[in-house]
Amino acid sequence: MEISPEMQASLILNNQFLTPTTEKKGKGAIIDVIRSIGGLQWGAEDVSLVARMSDYRAAWMKELIEERQLIEVHVLRGGLRIIPADEYPLYFAGTREVIQRVSDRRLHIARTITPDHAAILEVVHSEGPLTMKEIKEKTHLPQTSFLVNGLLGVGRLIRAGRKKNQVLFAALEDWLPGVDLDAVNEAASHHWLAKKYLTVYGPSTASELAHWAGWTVSSSKDILEGMADDLEEVISNGTSRYMISGTTFPEKENRLYLRLLHNDDEIHLSCSGRCRTLFGYAWGYHFSTTAAVLENNSIIGEITIRKKKNTLTVEGKLPAVNYALLNEQVEQLGRAWHATPHMRI
Repeated sequence: MEISPEMQASLILNNQFLTPTTEKKGKGAIIDVIRSIGGLQWGAEDVSLVARMSDYRAAWMKELIEERQLIEVHVLRGGLRIIPADEYPLYFAGTREVIQRVSDRRLHIARTITPDHAAILEVVHSEGPLTMKEIKEKTHLPQTSFLVNGLLGVGRLIRAGRKKNQVLFAALEDWLPGVDLDAVNEAASHHWLAKKYLTVYGPSTASELAHWAGWTVSSSKDILEGMADDLEEVISNGTSRYMISGTTFPEKENRLYLRLLHNDDEIHLSCSGRCRTLFGYAWGYHFSTTAAVLENNSIIGEITIRKKKNTLTVEGKLPAVNYALLNEQVEQLGRAWHATPHMRI
């Protein structure tokens, strides 16, 4: 079966809730979106959800984390992700070896629980959630951040929202009682993650799956081979790709639309190597304040988004663009942040 890049782009944008036909609405839909697309990169969540929802409010995200329906954890390639709390054991088991591999460079994992680790667990269990500063004041331990991060890496501690913009930490068993990170079969979690990726971003290759999950290409090939009964092999641009059997391709969206995609949006993180092929633009990684402009299934350029106090500034140079649709997205982002927008395009 031959699949064109246009068919792939329409499928991905449809599965990402980025088209007028698929956009969502309401606080409860946030969990549905995050669950379906494989989580959101922390720091990009507001812009990413404005692009996928017609009425998103940043306050809803805070509420869902405080309600323990969403959590912030290091999974996949080690980035800080926002995922549904009930999926944490699957993400943890599926990317445990990835976190161990990147721990020496960016993260830390407590290989053994030392008396200092135990002291932190005890105080957080009895008095948490606590900020890093509060943990340090109560334990008087050196290298508090190092110890806390080690406990986060093995799932003994978890981020539990924020207090005055400071991250709160809680014991996993207190914040998510009943969650057992060791109860999930690693092989099953690998298949679960691969299926999630292919459902949203397929047809895809083993190397693209590896880039998203943080796995090696070799292990990604093995995982795909183990899912052979659930997959269908197709050809796109002369390259063999895999998709979930029975996948149906939507028609290209016929309504005009425009979306702002944060530089850490899931489209960029998952399709970075094929953005030019799929969306007609070589979208490189710049700064977290940069956003791509998606107009009618194609990326037409990039702009800068800055929020300072109650002011939202959007600026940049674009080719011919539908200013009415661009203004609509900027106004929606301003409402989500309770900020007054100013455009310099």
